[in-house]
Order: sequence, then C-alpha cells, then structure tokens
Amino acid sequence: MMKRTMTWTLAVLAGTSVAIAQQTPGQQDPSRPSQPGQTQPGQTQPGQTQPGQTQPGRDAGLPGQRDRQPGMQDRGQHKPISVQELEQATNGWPGEQREAIRTLMQKYGPPHEASSNHVYWYDVAQFKKIAVHKEDAQHLFPQPHQDFLEMTVSYRVPPDKIDDLAKFDGSLVVNRTRGTLSAICHKEEANILALNLAHEIITDRKTAEEAREFLARTLQAQKSGQPGENQNYLTGLQFRPDLAAADPDQPARTLATPEVPGPRKPGEDKPREDQPGRDDPNQPRRPGEIPKSNPETPRR
Repeated sequence: MMKRTMTWTLAVLAGTSVAIAQQTPGQQDPSRPSQPGQTQPGQTQPGQTQPGQTQPGRDAGLPGQRDRQPGMQDRGQHKPISVQELEQATNGWPGEQREAIRTLMQKYGPPHEASSNHVYWYDVAQFKKIAVHKEDAQHLFPQPHQDFLEMTVSYRVPPDKIDDLAKFDGSLVVNRTRGTLSAICHKEEANILALNLAHEIITDRKTAEEAREFLARTLQAQKSGQPGENQNYLTGLQFRPDLAAADPDQPARTLATPEVPGPRKPGEDKPREDQPGRDDPNQPRRPGEIPKSNPETPRR
C-alpha cells in the first residue's frame, strides 16, 4: 500500500514546475562560506518569510499552482489543501477517479476541499464548482460509462426549459434557488460539451433530440481524434456564466398565513387577549378605553 501511495504521489507531481527541496528553507551548507547579501542559517532578510510560510500573493509551491489557465478566477476565498491531505482523503479511491484528480490538478492546481467521498475546487476558470465523487453512477448515453466528475456553472434556467434539459441528458442538474447548472460525466470535455448544448436548448438553437444527436456525434469524432469544427464545444464554454442567477422565489400567501397587524396609532395601548367581556380580544382598545378587571376569585 505504501508503495502504491508513493507511486501516485510521484505521478501527481510529474509534469509540474515544483522542485522539492531537501533542506529547510533559509538554511545553507555550513561548510560553505556565505556570499555578500546571504543570510546565516536560521536568519531571514527583510521581506522574507519564515520556513513553512508563503508571501502574500505567492503560490504555495503545490502542483499546478503556477500553471494557471487564462481567465481563471482567484477570489482568495478558498485555500488549496496540501498533497498529503489529498492523499489521506482519497486513499483507496477507484483508479479512474484518482486519475481525474491528477489531471484536474495539472490544469487548475490543488483542490480546495477533500473528504473521504468528495474532492472540490471552487471558483476556477468559468466554473463555480468542480467536484470528483468517489461514488459513481452508471450512465449509458451516449456510450456506457460511469458518472463521477461534476462541473457547475452559474446559470439561470427558465422553469419551462427544465423538462427539455432532462430529455437531453439525465445527468444535468438544475438548482433554480442557487442559480446553478451542473453536468456530470467522466471527462471534462464531455461536461463542457453538455453545458454548451444545454445553453443552446435554453436559447432555442437546438431541440433536445438535436442536442442528443450532436453530443453523440461530437464525442465519437473526438474519440477517433477528429473532432473537426466542433472542437470549440469541447474546450470551453460558449456562453458567459451569470453570477446573479440565484432565484430565491417569492413567499407563499395562503389562507392559513396570519396577516401581520399594522402599526398602532399614537397613544393606543397594546391589545391584550386576556380581557374578559370583549367581543374580539384581538381588536385593540380605543383610545381612553378602560379595560375591565377580572372578577376577584372568592377566597376560602
């Protein structure tokens, strides 16, 4: 098990520009004299950080952190986890999911969250969230595969288009309240293609049946190495996500919903429900009205 873990770690780090230092940052060989401007072991120059710390705005030296793609968002709200934390969380995961994580790390950098069942990236490129799930689901369209890679964008889907999206691809998920649209597949290119076709269905450029045929034909052409003119459907979103897509809806008004009483007039006392002799205890007293006292309980 240890050998497999080390092998996967090397595979994650392969192809990145990270150099693993054998010495502690800030230390040097004591046998070599220091050059002018160099610091002694354990010392730092002004503006430098202590060992294990990073400067603001600098990458943390994790795989893929320096190879940011153009247009990627970095709102500073989420901190990447370490490779060690990722290994511990995904130990024992299926090989296909682990390979997907490695590929995503090379493109988007380290994930922001990992548990025993899920790995998440937040606000990367044009995506609100990217998730790799340990548990997968069998999907037979357009060809048999396992769904475990979920990619989410901010998008306001009209309610009358949800049925059309379900007819097109059962692995599309709409959250009207949050204003999100998600595609779940096993490859990033397939998810991007599904999201682009969902956009064309919503904007009445394609029907659900036309989108299904287009998706199957495009993925088959990509598998043969000849995607042709449809390559742009696989490599990037053909629409701009709507960051204001959330729809909190409206409160429901029913007969059982009590109406909120309006403000009392100046000098008007707060109504009391325990006043005897009144026709409606919920009605406030008129200004100057003297409430009746409760009859005295006979003493024994």
